[in-house]
Amino acid sequence: MNSGSPRRGRPMADINVTPLVDILLVLLVAFIVVADVLGAPREGLPLELPRAGSGGVLTDAPVRVSLTESGQVGIDGQPVDRTALVAKIKELLAKKPQAGEVIIAADGNVRQSEFVAILDLLNQAGATGVTIETVPSGP
Repeated sequence: MNSGSPRRGRPMADINVTPLVDILLVLLVAFIVVADVLGAPREGLPLELPRAGSGGVLTDAPVRVSLTESGQVGIDGQPVDRTALVAKIKELLAKKPQAGEVIIAADGNVRQSEFVAILDLLNQAGATGVTIETVPSGP
């Protein structure tokens, strides 16, 4: 008769998952803390456009779209309603020699969400190349 444990000589069939659960909980807490620290406001981040130390000057300028801090949009210096922006851009891109080229001149305090919304509208209008207008740095 075998007086020992009934498992003697056979492989153990159960797995202890407690250490695995402990590790997963520690990782979950770490991700929650990091996500809270790196979290950003939902309405967008303030965007400061950089100054360019070098860059070219466009002589035959394509369509120029401007965006102010207050959210006003303009095309080639004329204010335009956002609802009419896509149609107006399509019309101008059909007339310009550099079809699809657009320059965005955004105020330094424009929120990122506003800037991305304008980029999306330009994409809907068929703009294939977008250039960000910068201010030259230097004396």
